[in-house]
Amino acid sequence: AVLSRAFSLSGGERAMLPLIDLCNHSFTPNCEVKPKALSSDGGFTIDLDSVSDIPEGDELFIKYGKSLTNDDLLLDYGFVDQDNPN
Repeated sequence: AVLSRAFSLSGGERAMLPLIDLCNHSFTPNCEVKPKALSSDGGFTIDLDSVSDIPEGDELFIKYGKSLTNDDLLLDYGFVDQDNPN
């Protein structure tokens, strides 16, 4: 499914981000995706920044969305999170 591989950007746009889409979801992530503007013509890069120390060999986690319910997760990504705070 396209939504499970696409990231929402500012302005409601979506983008495919190869390799970053391999990160799994957590509501307490150890990384975050940060779009960085490059020029006035709309070009940009995407950074994957750690938000905590990550030991070698540990999995990288990002938050797929701030307020996703289990219904949202199931519909867009195909799983539910038993510890979902939403």
